[in-house]
Amino acid sequence: MGIEVCSWLGETTLYRGQKLLLPAKLVYIIVGQTALLSLALGFLAAVRANGHIPLAQGPAIFFEENPQAKTYIVTFLATTLSTFSSFLFTQAVRHAIVISLTRPVPISTLGFGILISRKSLIFNREYKWVVISAVLFLATLAQTARQHYIESSLLSIVDQSGAASATAQAGYPALVDFGGWAHDTSTRGIFPIQLQDFTDTAGDVNLRNLTKLSAINNELFPPSISAITYAMSQQGLGANVSCRTADLDETTDPPLVREAQPYGDFTYWNVSTVCSDDGYVSVGAFSSNNNTLFSINCHGNVDNSGKLEPTYTAIIDGQNAYSGTFVCSVTPQIQNTITNYTDSIISSHFDESSTPVPAKDIGWAALYAVSAAVNYGQSELRNSIGDSIQAIFADEALYGKGTTDGYLELLEAYISGIVEFTGTAIKTNLTLVGGPFNGNPPANMTRYIAGHATVSTVGWQYNTVTSSLVLIPAVFVGLVCIFITLVAQWYNRGIPLHHADFDPNNPWRLMAAASAGGMTSVFHGVDEDHVKEGLENRVMLGQVGGRDGFVHV
Repeated sequence: MGIEVCSWLGETTLYRGQKLLLPAKLVYIIVGQTALLSLALGFLAAVRANGHIPLAQGPAIFFEENPQAKTYIVTFLATTLSTFSSFLFTQAVRHAIVISLTRPVPISTLGFGILISRKSLIFNREYKWVVISAVLFLATLAQTARQHYIESSLLSIVDQSGAASATAQAGYPALVDFGGWAHDTSTRGIFPIQLQDFTDTAGDVNLRNLTKLSAINNELFPPSISAITYAMSQQGLGANVSCRTADLDETTDPPLVREAQPYGDFTYWNVSTVCSDDGYVSVGAFSSNNNTLFSINCHGNVDNSGKLEPTYTAIIDGQNAYSGTFVCSVTPQIQNTITNYTDSIISSHFDESSTPVPAKDIGWAALYAVSAAVNYGQSELRNSIGDSIQAIFADEALYGKGTTDGYLELLEAYISGIVEFTGTAIKTNLTLVGGPFNGNPPANMTRYIAGHATVSTVGWQYNTVTSSLVLIPAVFVGLVCIFITLVAQWYNRGIPLHHADFDPNNPWRLMAAASAGGMTSVFHGVDEDHVKEGLENRVMLGQVGGRDGFVHV
């Protein structure tokens, strides 16, 4: 016989006589599984080569804002791919069964093959079939999982900065909210930096409009969902503060004079001292109940070179509700910080490996901020700064930690917080359009920095070998599917054309084939023993009285 080419329904098949040599089903099973394997392994290779493949910024932001949609879409796609793979596996086993039925096949093998094609677990004393069904069941089940594995006024802020530092000293978390950023515990005197891509695209926010002090990264970030974490070294402002209690009068060093002048229901309180460099310094306010708290500062002593030392003296004097006088030695200093940015939260700490340098004039500005906060916080009834420190101290006392030393530590932390914030406030003023440089600080006030940024986005990332291991179930199912198809075709070449559409998974087709009359002597009953005995018989697809059906051989 010659080889004839026949085409129908858009498919090309070869058959000799009435035998189908190359079923179209065999082609789409192999092509389909090969496409799935190529997609999985190719995508894995691409992710591994690039380290990560992020989504475009639009989809990334959409999925971040709609996590349920992300879960649904990813799960839907994963289920679709795994279902298609399972469908091809079922067709491969069905194809193998149909081809094998061109020869006599044990009924038990036929039954186990049908169960495996349905991805069912087999519980039988034939342990090899149990193991095979369990492995394939788990492998097909794990496919979905691998597809899814893709993953106020400035003064109030000055008070807040001091209170936050003291609160942290007391062992509680605290934030300083300033300029659109939330600083953990303290600003540490840094100016928050905005990251800017080295290329600006139309429609994107130009971060230069936000600040002239911006870090320009020299490498494009992947599309971000705005959750960018980065760390950098920045210049900050800190202070060594040491406070002690003191009984001061006009004869002590430093001297302190407290004077009262009654005015009706009020009393005007004036507190003064004499500084070695500044001479007479005083501050005063009206009070109706003598609950006063004042702060006066002196420059550091003059050394032999005639320059001011970087250490200043702050005298904080309280009476009545704030009874107590404290002398604080404050040494402002410029020091590098390690600053971590996560979204709008900043956490900074001083770099102990860097060498502090004197703060010069900015140090005096910081001490002025301390005295201004305390003195402007004085009203006719209370002092807001004093109340803030006392509230923190009272909480410590409630838990058994309230001591004089504890109060001094809180006061030191309070002053440090204000000094550190002063550095941030001054740097912020230098960048303002209405500031002294009209928003363009000179080059000698900026410096180059280098660092690494971690960008949080939505996409795929290759982390460890587990990124490859999760593909094992899909690769296993795909290779088994192709292997079954090719082996069955190799050992049983050709299918009778009128048997090519037989589906052993279809219960009606099975009943029709069994009722053709060719299996009358196979089973002698429906009892377990009769069924077990009948399973050893062999059948094949053939002609029974002019009908297609199972023939007992």
